[in-house]
Amino acid sequence: MTTRGARVNPTGPLTLADDRTLVPDTAVASRAPVRQAEAAVRAQESAVRAAKLARLPALQLSSTYQRFAYPPDGTFLPSALDLYFPNWNVSLGLSVPVLAGGRLKGERMVAEANLAEAQQRLQQSREGAALDALLALNQFAQAEAAYLASVGTDAQAAKAYQIAEVRFREGVSTTLELTEVRVQLEQARLQRVNAARDLEVARLRLALLKDLPLPIPGAR
Repeated sequence: MTTRGARVNPTGPLTLADDRTLVPDTAVASRAPVRQAEAAVRAQESAVRAAKLARLPALQLSSTYQRFAYPPDGTFLPSALDLYFPNWNVSLGLSVPVLAGGRLKGERMVAEANLAEAQQRLQQSREGAALDALLALNQFAQAEAAYLASVGTDAQAAKAYQIAEVRFREGVSTTLELTEVRVQLEQARLQRVNAARDLEVARLRLALLKDLPLPIPGAR
């Protein structure tokens, strides 16, 4: 829980109710969408290399090995190992792409286009992750400022209620005035509880930021 009037380190470790400890990480390279986009770029780079290598001749080597048994007349199974004869076949093939009808060039162009798209998505993910981290830090700073302000308001309301009680006991104020000050105190305490909740939510979002998806533009 947040202590009274104390500032919280946004990048400090956060201990959950189940004793798990989370360490906030706002680095762009640590975000899950960025890592996913980087993996997609590497996959498309491999696809481009494969499309370029498709123009080279292909050499194929295959081999099969079998043993055939020829049992003697009048028997169903061979009676000795020397009745098994090997059958070993080896084949070697060479294919050269000469007339492909533009298929190889088309596949290379498609692979390069997919790579360019993956690179743009990676750049977009990095920019979105940097912006999202900045927004999360700003949200935490706003929540912390609101909580600290609510702590001061709560203290002032408690002091005002103490004064109102003294005035009421001395017969200077009325019951209505005491009730109004009491309501203000309860409102200040409720505001402080809500601010503490918002602060913990903002801190938890920072702790889970690296595994969260990027927000969709225009979505609420």
